[in-house]
Amino acid sequence: IGQRMGISIVTPDGKGEHLEICTDSVDLTGYFIVRNITEDHEGNVWVSSDNDGIVRIMNRTCRHYLPRMPVTACFEDSRYRLWAVSPTQGLLRYDAQSDRFHSVAQSYHLPTRNICSINEDAEGGLWLASNGTLMRLVVGSDGETVVRTFTVEDGLPDCTFMPRSTFRTTDSLYFG
Repeated sequence: IGQRMGISIVTPDGKGEHLEICTDSVDLTGYFIVRNITEDHEGNVWVSSDNDGIVRIMNRTCRHYLPRMPVTACFEDSRYRLWAVSPTQGLLRYDAQSDRFHSVAQSYHLPTRNICSINEDAEGGLWLASNGTLMRLVVGSDGETVVRTFTVEDGLPDCTFMPRSTFRTTDSLYFG
């Protein structure tokens, strides 16, 4: 359970516990405003915060990324690539080899950094919602990218999207 003061868990027996996870760089028992929690294919839990970046939790130990940066959400795509979206840094991609997140907004030629939602379609394209546009990003296996933007001129009723307000069914994507 993400809270304004960190993370708590509820076990199947109905008991709750606030996680007392602390390192020298992050204290999840204090003022850590949780915005999103997701689990990757390896069982790592990625916690995005409004005020202090991202924390990866594995077996009750944590690693802190992007301190003091607002991060709206993390998202693992079907190719097991981990992405993060930030209203200030745009789209970020996790590099497991260097164990770091890197901003890719400029190198992928995205028209904005203010990204508030991310999802994936059935063909593996990433959909990024921002204030002003909806984008479809395709990143090829060779690293080549194709970006297509959609606005009210393309038939959208509005281009103001809410953070993390996206949902995918088998053949449809929804954005709020």
